[in-house]
Amino acid sequence: MRLSIFILFMVFGFARGSSAQEAEVAQLNARVRSLEERLAQVQAKLEAMEARPNEVQGNAVRAAPSQTTPPVPPQRNAASLTNATPDQEIRNRDVLSNNLVAAPRIDNIPLYSSSQGFILLDDQTRLQLGGYAKVDVIHDFQPAGFPTAFIPSTIPIGAIAPYNNTNLHINESRLSLDLRRDTNLGELRFYYENDFFGGDGVEPVYHLYHLYGQLHNFLLGYTYSTFLDVDTDPDTLDFQGPNGNTYATQAQVRYTQPLGGGNSMAVSVEQPLTDIQTRSSNASATYSVPDFALKYRFDAEQGHLQVSSIFRDLRGYSPILGESHVFGWGLTFAGAHSVASRDSVLFQMNYGQGIGRYLIDLDGQAADAAFNAQGNLQALPAFGGYIAYQHSWSPRWRSTATYGYVHVQNLSTQLPEAFHSSQYAAANLIWKIRDAISVGGEFLYGTHVQNNRADAEATRLQFSIQYDLFPPRR
Repeated sequence: MRLSIFILFMVFGFARGSSAQEAEVAQLNARVRSLEERLAQVQAKLEAMEARPNEVQGNAVRAAPSQTTPPVPPQRNAASLTNATPDQEIRNRDVLSNNLVAAPRIDNIPLYSSSQGFILLDDQTRLQLGGYAKVDVIHDFQPAGFPTAFIPSTIPIGAIAPYNNTNLHINESRLSLDLRRDTNLGELRFYYENDFFGGDGVEPVYHLYHLYGQLHNFLLGYTYSTFLDVDTDPDTLDFQGPNGNTYATQAQVRYTQPLGGGNSMAVSVEQPLTDIQTRSSNASATYSVPDFALKYRFDAEQGHLQVSSIFRDLRGYSPILGESHVFGWGLTFAGAHSVASRDSVLFQMNYGQGIGRYLIDLDGQAADAAFNAQGNLQALPAFGGYIAYQHSWSPRWRSTATYGYVHVQNLSTQLPEAFHSSQYAAANLIWKIRDAISVGGEFLYGTHVQNNRADAEATRLQFSIQYDLFPPRR
């Protein structure tokens, strides 16, 4: 009996030991499975971390439209960027006006490399709002004619009492819009700009300055004539600038062909406008053929040279003399060259017959053509030119000295008070207080001579302050 009880206890103890061992084995198996699951989770996290840089980069690319920095231009433009970039002399030159930025460029190359101010509208389109606010305070020591721009041809001649006169205006202030879009044919640029010189020069009146589009070097719209070289405009506080400069903004169709090595050619068909004497002959200008312009340009690191020509059909109608027309033509030789580190010399020479409306001092002076003694319309020979030197005293102080001259070979049939010649001289000192704020003072002197050789002179002192919305960053 005792032996039977002992055997039962042994069997029961063995069974309990076996059950405990099995429970421990089960717990160990559960722990192993838990560790395996944790290891799998860690492995998944490691793989996710390794893939994250590519994912972040992809997200950055997808998020590009929300950034304010435009994407890098497509690689297809790399060759044209190398061959057609504006020369360094233009980029280094500080100017108050927006003319250099507004001017069309080969392949729409930006004048400055900074993308400041551009807003991305989508993956291919970017927009920049630009312009500046400028206030001019002008004091004339003698009657100077046009009140808010120094135009020697408007200096009054005759019995006019001397007087001191002061004007304050904002007419040169500008607003601009630069829209750029990548296409399969290259970059499309749409440019708009206006100032407020649309009236008599006293009160600000809206004036369209630019409205054009350019794609694949085909330009359509309203902008500077191809005959001009805006890159030689001196840095003057005076809006008009030297009298011998060429100036015209008009509707046109233009094509520019890069030739490599800094060479290029451009041809355009432009709006025809004829400015002829009407009072003595009771004549009016007529238009039937557009103006044709042809330009050759060479850009180098230290400057550029440009030779351009204009060909015109000048027409006029008089009830007494009938209709008459004459061929007009003109040539421009202009350029700029850097001197020392940040100085520049700029020049321009213009000559032709019937180019009065393209010379800035002759616009509106009936200097294109006149009816001669035989009753035929005759183109008037005209010359205009200037030279300017811009000097940087320091990174924030600069000065420009400018001299210009204009001469028209008159006909005996022209009125005694018809324009004959003028001179223009300007010297200034400009202080760039901050990148977006500039102030300056300028002294101006001019003379005006009429067909009857009567003359007059004028002196002007001008002070200006300008706020730039997006100053250039080189």
